[in-house]
Amino acid sequence: MYFGGLLAILSFPVWSGGITLGHTLLIGLLLITPAGIDGTTQMFGSRESNNKLRVVTGLFLGLGIPLVCWWGLRVIIG
Repeated sequence: MYFGGLLAILSFPVWSGGITLGHTLLIGLLLITPAGIDGTTQMFGSRESNNKLRVVTGLFLGLGIPLVCWWGLRVIIG
C-alpha cells in the first residue's frame, strides 16, 4: 500500500494535467475495488488470501486512494 501510494504521489505532476477529474475518480475507484473484494471475501470466510494477492491488491489500493483523495480535494477546492 505504501509503495503504491508513493508511486501515485510521485506521478501527480505527470498525470494531473492530462486526465479529467471524472476519469481520476473512476480509475481510483477501479484500483480500490480489488482490495475491497479481497477483504470482504476474507471477512465472511469465503476464502483465505495469500501473500501474492495481498501484495497486488495493496499496490492497487495504494495507487487508488491518492487518486480518490486528489479528486475530492479538486472538487472541494474547485
